[in-house]
Amino acid sequence: MAVCLFLGHWDIFDADIDSRLQEAVDLVIQKNKQVEFFVYTSGYGQFYNRCLLAALRAKARQPQDITITLVLHEEEYEKYLLQQRCSVPMCMIDKIVTPHFGGSNDSNTARRYMKVIRWLLDRSYYLISYLYEDLCNPANRLLDYAQKKAGHTVLDIASSATRQAILESVPRLSGREQFVFQKYVENHHIQGIDETLSISKARVQQLLNRGCREVRGILRRRYGAERALQYRDQAYVCTIFAVGGATYEMLKVFESIACFLIENYDVRKFYVAEEYCHTGFMNILERLSTPQHRLHITAVVSQGGDWDTQSGRFSPPFDTVEQIEPSSSDSSIDKFLLKKGDFCICRLPSASLTKEAQKCSSLSKRAVFLDIGKSCKKSG
Repeated sequence: MAVCLFLGHWDIFDADIDSRLQEAVDLVIQKNKQVEFFVYTSGYGQFYNRCLLAALRAKARQPQDITITLVLHEEEYEKYLLQQRCSVPMCMIDKIVTPHFGGSNDSNTARRYMKVIRWLLDRSYYLISYLYEDLCNPANRLLDYAQKKAGHTVLDIASSATRQAILESVPRLSGREQFVFQKYVENHHIQGIDETLSISKARVQQLLNRGCREVRGILRRRYGAERALQYRDQAYVCTIFAVGGATYEMLKVFESIACFLIENYDVRKFYVAEEYCHTGFMNILERLSTPQHRLHITAVVSQGGDWDTQSGRFSPPFDTVEQIEPSSSDSSIDKFLLKKGDFCICRLPSASLTKEAQKCSSLSKRAVFLDIGKSCKKSG
């Protein structure tokens, strides 16, 4: 089995990051019959959640051939089992691995991050890299290590347009910051700059860090503007159907999934199958809809009876009601919601529903199926 790891900035600077990631993930899968993806999301930014999404989309199309492994620190494992808010839901992963190092745990977050990635690089064959080396990221050393490692394939998904934007942002820096950053871009080291400016090496590093912060801020604003335009056409949809009874445990799992989708993928639109419209699942969505994260919730019902009576049963609390015509090809509410969702929260107990899910995913290449009843195992 081929093993693939992701490495990138904590921030995202490109509005097309999802398509870039998906192309790289699909390329690794095309070259290998089975692939395991290491996902290390431990508080390290948006990029790694997008990596998880790309792996999930691939798994939806080839569930038997793709393994998604969540990487946790040993002390995080017990907390993770409690499925606290914003934890990666268990239904998104297949295994958990906790790297072990000799000696006591390192309390320095950045150093521990580097150590874990190095450990993972030693166990992988592919690296999907999203690093702009001009931004002086400590992970540059890890990328250099991977490039020199025998038998390791590095897939670079950084954008040439963003590399150019970095260079174009240099004139916006102040005098010394601009000089130091420019020299770093030329050589990717700061040797000799201290002598040229007659300042200490520590001061040079301080100026470089400040310049990098300024450039990252410029790139974040650029990304925000592009993402705002893109979001109007690509807002994610989550559908809820065939989830089973609203037991305490199921509601707890459902809430962790919904929280994760809202806070990490900015999901705002939810479609709920008729049989779950007046259950605890809907109560959770109502509670999660806040002024900061306003959710638009649609009830999906079978056509029949008086429309005014039908809509009156669901609105409020639903924002809209959508009827499914019995004569349509999507006469089943479940089938309709399978095709409608970017994320589908359901249970996949039956072969027929699983087969339909794979078919929908193959057609859309976007859908992710979250089996609310799934658990995972710890490995290593």
